Amino acid sequence: MIFILIAALLWGITNPLLKRFSKGLESSDSSKKSALDEVKFLLQRPKYLLTQGCNLLGSVAFFYSLRDVSVSTGSIAANSLAFLITVIMSTWVLKEGMLQSRTYAGIALVLVGTSICTLAR
Repeated sequence: MIFILIAALLWGITNPLLKRFSKGLESSDSSKKSALDEVKFLLQRPKYLLTQGCNLLGSVAFFYSLRDVSVSTGSIAANSLAFLITVIMSTWVLKEGMLQSRTYAGIALVLVGTSICTLAR
């Protein structure tokens, strides 16, 4: 289960950073931009590449965890926790807005639900 947590952490932390480090990709006229131009744009951004590498390590950790955890349990735990970490990272670290009390309640409910799913396995 530790690799599920590692995957969730890596995915949750890197998701908002990938968004931040790819800024400018969507700003140019996308009808004139080819997929190759987009790849070239991203390859010229070392922060993006490093963050993408860390995100891919999360995928490696997730697939490694599947030898001990079922896919149904592992995917629920990893994806729900990654989502929570993404919300927290975006809000608290990157200062992309404020969390409302309903969001905190949702975070608590997701944590309870994920705990139930993993304990019931």
